[in-house]
Parts: sequence; C-alpha cells; structure tokens
Amino acid sequence: MSHLTTNTIQERNCLNCGQTFDYPDPRALYCCDDCKTKYNNRKRVERQEQRDLEVVEVISELVEENTQLENHIEAIEIQWSNIDILKKLFHSYKGESVCKIHLQEFIDLGFNFSKYDLKKPLNKNADFLIFERYELYLTENQFIILKRNS
Repeated sequence: MSHLTTNTIQERNCLNCGQTFDYPDPRALYCCDDCKTKYNNRKRVERQEQRDLEVVEVISELVEENTQLENHIEAIEIQWSNIDILKKLFHSYKGESVCKIHLQEFIDLGFNFSKYDLKKPLNKNADFLIFERYELYLTENQFIILKRNS
C-alpha cells in the first residue's frame, strides 16, 4: 500500500487585502509576500500604538496622583503654618485659653482658611472651625474667638 498525499487546493481570504486566493498549504494566510509584509508591518504599528496609549494612560494616572499628592502636601503646609500662627497668638495672650481677634487681623497674620470649611455650630450666633486642639468661632461682627483645648 502506498502513501499518497493529495494536495488539495484551499481557498481562503488574504488577511491583508481580503482577496480570495487558492493555496495548497493550509497554513497560508496571505495571497502574496507583499501582503504578508504589509499585514505584519500594520500589526506592528498597531501594537506600538496600543503600547503608546497604555504609556500615556499610565503617565496620566501618575500625573493625577502627583497632583493629588501636591494638593495634600499644600494642605499640610497650610495646616502647619496655621498651627504656628495659633501657637504664637496664644503665646502673646500669655497662655490664656480663649482670645478674641478681628477676622482681618487674623488673616493679616497669615492664617489661611482656604483648605477649611466653617461649619455651623450649635450656637446660632457664630460659625466655628475645629482645628487641631483649637476651636475658632467667627462672630457676626467679624471677630474670631479662639479657644484652646488642652
């Protein structure tokens, strides 16, 4: 018995140009070498573009994280500066646990309210902010009443 191999012609569409072609090799994917080269070049470019998009996405995420970190650092720096102002102010009041200062004077000392929201207290006559060991009350006549908690 002899082993006869029959080469059957396969018909398929070229992956590059889509043209139907007959090819005896069942693994054939392209109608010609030129299409094979063009297809592989196009795929290489597509993969590179995909990698580039992924890199841009990672960079965008890092920039966003960096921005959040910078904002956090800025808030901490403001907080430390505000604490220093409060310490100096209470020191100038000879250790008193409560002091009163006009809002503009307080701002002129460098106190920064930008990272804090004044909240409504139980007392309807003043807004207040709890800040570390300090409570800051804003009265209707634009005075800050500072209370130091031990």
